[in-house]
Amino acid sequence: MADEDLDLDVKGGSNTTKILLIVLIVLVLLLAGGGGYYFFVVNGKADSEAEENAAAETQAVETKTALYMPLKPEFTINFADSSKARFLQLEITIMAREQDALDAVEKHMPVVQDNIINILSGKQFDELNKPEGKQKLAEEILKSIQGVVEQEIHRPGVEAVYFTSFIMQ
Repeated sequence: MADEDLDLDVKGGSNTTKILLIVLIVLVLLLAGGGGYYFFVVNGKADSEAEENAAAETQAVETKTALYMPLKPEFTINFADSSKARFLQLEITIMAREQDALDAVEKHMPVVQDNIINILSGKQFDELNKPEGKQKLAEEILKSIQGVVEQEIHRPGVEAVYFTSFIMQ
């Protein structure tokens, strides 16, 4: 029965009804097409722009390669806390991502070396014989070097301290 009413309306309806029906169908198709365009093109551009921005930030971080500088000569200290003659010989390499930080270390090398020797002299053999002690020592040396560099270039500059040789007897 509903089908018959529909057929009667379309067949028996006026031209105005047919035109309105066609216009309504065209509007629905246009809206659907506009929604599809927005979803796939406009929204896709926003996603691709966000991906490009993230890639650019990652590339900016990657372009600053790590620069390494060994601190010469190696450091040698005697431990005074034992009845045995014990010593530590240590080679240190620092890492920065900007040359001006390494230049500041080079410029103030006597201060850097003095600070490291003072830090090492305060350590106990048993303390440095453990991995935690070595890690803590690296952190103390890093903070000391960063303090010297920060006075020169107004930022820490040096990111890491590596022990390239660590000999204890």
